[in-house]
This record gives sequence, structure tokens and C-alpha cells, in this order.
Amino acid sequence: MRIRRTKKRSPKSARRNQSGEARIEGKRRDLSQRRLCAWASCIGFLLLCVATGSLGFDRAVPRPAPQTGAPQPKNPPFDTLKPLEASFPNTVALKQKGRLLEFCPDGTCDGFVASAGVSVATLKDFAYLYIYFFSDFVYLLEWRGHSEAKLAAERVLSKSKYLQCKNENSREAARCVLLDLGRDGAIKLIFVRYDEGHRGVVPKDVVKELSEKKAVPTH
Repeated sequence: MRIRRTKKRSPKSARRNQSGEARIEGKRRDLSQRRLCAWASCIGFLLLCVATGSLGFDRAVPRPAPQTGAPQPKNPPFDTLKPLEASFPNTVALKQKGRLLEFCPDGTCDGFVASAGVSVATLKDFAYLYIYFFSDFVYLLEWRGHSEAKLAAERVLSKSKYLQCKNENSREAARCVLLDLGRDGAIKLIFVRYDEGHRGVVPKDVVKELSEKKAVPTH
């Protein structure tokens, strides 16, 4: 019977084997780490998709856009007398809790008195239409040619509550509005004079004044 002899490995060969095994083990650990990183990346991506709705889970209920910054201010209401006050500062005065409006470019004034049922806005409309189309003050001749003054008059006449007076001739439309508002004393027209601290008032008949008076030129 033959006895098989086992060759002894030299120390140098043993070191080579150990080195090879270490490299294989290192590669295995590196591969495991890469797999773990890949799984972690996939899980992170899925969580991100769910959070942002990229997978379409929340498309059935759209999200409102977030409000950023301060709320935008609303446009201020239209002030009928603004073009008049801009050209003639300190000449328009609203008195008696909105019941009296005076336009005084010199010591004399066009005055407008409203009854209790008339709003301040309507009183201003009446005053502006009368001043723009019918007032006798010579100071107004050049002002009536300003585009802002004309646009304000057209804007007043275009209000829905005055559409029954619509007319191709703006002056006739204004006459109609003033006669309607002045009927039954809802708004009264007065002439005012200030002389050495004394205020003199002369009432005027709106219907008679507007029926007989021709409109002044407005360019």
C-alpha cells in the first residue's frame, strides 16, 4: 500500500494565499457596501417622491398655491373731484357732514346742498358735472381742455345709475342727470359770496337754471 506524501507549503506560498483571500474578502465587503448604498438611495428617492407627490398619489386633490408676501391693496375708489382739486387746490370744501359742497376759486362759489337721502358720492357727481359743463367761472375754460378733466366727466356719466340719460352729446347727458338729481329739491344749487368774513347765500332754481342755460365750451 502506497503512502501519499503531503507537500509542505513554503512560507512564501502561504503568504500569497493569505493575500489573495484578503483581496477576495475585501471585494466582497465592497460589493456589500455598494448594494446597501444602492438600496438606501432607492428608498430615499421613493420617500422624496411620496413627499412631493411626484408619483401621482395626490393629483386627485390639487394643492392651492401658497400665498407669499403681503396681500395686495385694493384700488382706491374713484374720487370724482380729484381732477378739479388737482388743478385748483384748496378751492373745494365739503361741509355740514357731507351735506354741503362749495367750489370757491375766488371770493365767490358754486354751492351744492344735498338732502338727507343723497350720498356724498352723488353730491360730488352733481357738483362735478355742473362745474365742468355749466359753471361761469372763467378760470375753468383752460381746465376743461385737460384730458383728465374730460375723462372724469365721461366716467361720471357712464355710471349705471345715470344710463337713462345716455346721449351722444355729453353736455345734454349731463343736463339730464343734473335735472333728475335736482328734481324735488334733492340737491339744491346756491351762489355763495364771502366778503370780509361774511357769507352771503343766494338760492338758485336748478331746473330753471339748467333749462335756460347753455353749456359752456369744453374744447
